[in-house]
Amino acid sequence: MKRTRFFLRVFFLLLIVSTLFYLNRKSGVNLDTITRFKLETVNKMQTDSLDNKDKFDLLVKETTKFNQKINEDSAHAQEAINILMGTVVIFIISELLFLSKGRRAFTGKDTS
Repeated sequence: MKRTRFFLRVFFLLLIVSTLFYLNRKSGVNLDTITRFKLETVNKMQTDSLDNKDKFDLLVKETTKFNQKINEDSAHAQEAINILMGTVVIFIISELLFLSKGRRAFTGKDTS
């Protein structure tokens, strides 16, 4: 039983750490995307010879495209958060089951 418990702990730890690395990588991509969007938009607005209304329309159009891109990327991050939360919940449940089984063995009551 100790081997199974140890194996499950290692498995859940590796799964949690890999999910956290995935989330960290996704957040870095989003920050790069935000920075690139701001620079490209400012450059377009400075180089184009548009009046204020056209610049505003350009800004709205570019922001809409950017929001669609971020929403597509955030779906992956939300999925990873759901996996992370599920993993933590299953880990806690398994630890409680092992604790319960250990207490039964300690008190001498075996219900099996």
